[in-house]
Amino acid sequence: MVAHRHPEERRRGAPPPAHAHADWHRAPLDQLCRHIVDHHHERTRDLLTRAQHILGEMVAGYPDRPELGELKAMFEILEDDLVRHMLVEEMVLFPYVDRLVATAAGRPVEDAPPTHAEGSVNVARNDHENATVLLAGIRRLADQLAARGDEDMTRMLEALAQLEGDLDAHSGLEDNVLFPRLRELEELIEAAERPSRDTTGR
Repeated sequence: MVAHRHPEERRRGAPPPAHAHADWHRAPLDQLCRHIVDHHHERTRDLLTRAQHILGEMVAGYPDRPELGELKAMFEILEDDLVRHMLVEEMVLFPYVDRLVATAAGRPVEDAPPTHAEGSVNVARNDHENATVLLAGIRRLADQLAARGDEDMTRMLEALAQLEGDLDAHSGLEDNVLFPRLRELEELIEAAERPSRDTTGR
């Protein structure tokens, strides 16, 4: 089962795993899921923590600026949504992919996979779209505040830019590679499990 690692197990600057530069259009789907968790999910968690720390310092240092509280509230909505999204993928969708890959390889699985993951995939796609909208709103407000020449807000904008870049890559990998390939694998398994046609015509 794919699961995210405890923060203490992560090491900044550690060399990327051997599959970090794999061709994800061809690599096994369970390996792709592990890459998403180990690379994108962990980086997203790190970037969320960094941005939240910067915001906390700013709100504490400038209690007379309500717009900072508004920015922090918007960011917390984004953070909550992303954390939930990643947990659902790690606890539901990616273990399903593991079982599907095992089924396709003829390996025994503890629980038979459901018919398809269309519902979970649609939810994940919507999460990606909502995160994009939320992050755009946060960036607009942060840009307005940064126009005042606030050094802390410059740090915040840098953190947001990194988060935005990683989310674009993360969402694109899922929407354009993982989800279409997942559906193809489901269809392949469904076709293999259909009763053979009666070649005699009876």
